[in-house]
Amino acid sequence: MLSIIVPVYNVEKYIGECLDSIIDQRYQNIEIILIDDGSQDASGGICDDYALRDERIKVIHKKNAGVSNARNDGLKFATGEYITFVDPDDVVHRDIYTRLVEALEDNCVDACCCAYRNWIEGKYITSTPNEGTYEGLDVMKNLMQEDYYTTVIWNKVFRRESITESNGEIVLFDSRFTVGEDEKWLFDVILKKNIDMLFISNPLYDWRKRENSAINQNSQGITRQKLDGIKIQEDLAVKAHEIGNVQLEALFLQKLYEAKEQIAKNCYQRKDNDSFVKYYAQIRGQRSKKRKNVNRKMKDAVWRLMMELRYRKLIIKHACSKG
Repeated sequence: MLSIIVPVYNVEKYIGECLDSIIDQRYQNIEIILIDDGSQDASGGICDDYALRDERIKVIHKKNAGVSNARNDGLKFATGEYITFVDPDDVVHRDIYTRLVEALEDNCVDACCCAYRNWIEGKYITSTPNEGTYEGLDVMKNLMQEDYYTTVIWNKVFRRESITESNGEIVLFDSRFTVGEDEKWLFDVILKKNIDMLFISNPLYDWRKRENSAINQNSQGITRQKLDGIKIQEDLAVKAHEIGNVQLEALFLQKLYEAKEQIAKNCYQRKDNDSFVKYYAQIRGQRSKKRKNVNRKMKDAVWRLMMELRYRKLIIKHACSKG
């Protein structure tokens, strides 16, 4: 059996389409665990309606405690030999679990990861990690090599034993964080279990990037989510340094740079000059890695120029006011 864990919170516009895509899977030996994390809209009721129609669906209603707690509850209720996750506003392709489970069995690996599609600027962008089987920390390195990172959990299937510690407890998510918790969980699993993962290039998962999602809050200033994004990368970079993996440390530091750069961009757009100076000063002079995507490289260059010009203007203005 495959346990599919879906954390649900205020997604009444999307949850039906998501559940339809899961129910319609060719791989039918599944249990669908819906964790209603204190939704304030009709999401919880929609989940109950679907459970009445399909006996494979289990619904758990709870007070809002965040996505990490919801996923942890799902892990505790899951009974399947295999474990996977779906975000409630996304869509899975009909063959995704047939392909991933078959790949797991045929290759005798702990986990399998597919490519995914992301709707960006009016078109689908496919994120495809390097194909093949990787083991231990090389799994994490491969997940972080692409322009559009694949350090997410929803395009992967895990064997239960590959995420279970020697004491029989499943590795849980760190509930302190609101963003990046999946990346930290993956790193924890890799460090504790030294898993091997097979990567396939088929894009079998569609990720919906919503305006009010936790990782897309550009208009809301310096949010807890954005600060959590910085903290996660700082913590992971420290862990990589402690285990002496220079390449992995550099990859986490690159993501730390990008998290701070994003806040600097947001502050620039909001004309929050004090915060802009604070965060831009932390990355000024650093260089982002070379990107494969030409359009992104050009946009990055334009942003660096615009931010540098404003930074110099503000520093000169500040110096003149003191003088």
